[in-house]
Amino acid sequence: MTVYEKIDRALKQHEQHKYAERSMESIGSYLDWAWKWRKITEEQKEELVDRWLVIWEAEWRKKHGDYD
Repeated sequence: MTVYEKIDRALKQHEQHKYAERSMESIGSYLDWAWKWRKITEEQKEELVDRWLVIWEAEWRKKHGDYD
C-alpha cells in the first residue's frame, strides 16, 4: 500500500464516521511528513489536505459549536 493509499484510507474512515485507526492530528503529521519527503505528489497533497481540512472543521464544530 502506498503512502497516499494509507492516508486516503485513514481519511475515508473519518469521512464515513467509522472507527478510525489514526487521529486527525496523526493524519496531519503523516501528511506533513509525506509531503516533506516527497512520498506523495503535489496533486495528491492538495487533495488530501483539502479533505483533511473539511473533516477537521466538521469535527471542531461538532465539539465546539458553530460560531460563525
